[in-house]
Amino acid sequence: MLKKQVKSGIIYTENSGGLTVAVLSVQYRNSADFAERNAFMYKIVTKKSLNPTVTLMEIEAPLVAAKAKPGQFIILRVDEDGERIPLTVAGTDRERGTVKIIFQIVGSTTKKLSFKSEGESITDFVGPLGRATETDGKKKVAVVVGGV
Repeated sequence: MLKKQVKSGIIYTENSGGLTVAVLSVQYRNSADFAERNAFMYKIVTKKSLNPTVTLMEIEAPLVAAKAKPGQFIILRVDEDGERIPLTVAGTDRERGTVKIIFQIVGSTTKKLSFKSEGESITDFVGPLGRATETDGKKKVAVVVGGV
């Protein structure tokens, strides 16, 4: 059962397990409002093609970069009309406030993302999410991964 509560344009929902999620509800009065919102979008600092279908991007997201740990992921949205997709955090630079992602073009959203250039921005970049890989106290760690 979900409980919903709205305060100052933020919708808080709580499921039966006690998990609380906050979603900001944004409405634009005019194009100036939209432009102001876009000033806070996430800039693509670096874009590098690793092969014809795989791309590495470095995104300016200082709050995510400050907290991301190995094994976590982000959810991004390329534009206002786009779907949200999860991508693994491939690295961070805390000093520069950037997060690296690597993705393969497999659908419409990753294709749209691949058309973005350095200096352009994406609408949403949420994270870090997920449980970080625990390696504290371990002398040797072997990491086996799949994907791209």
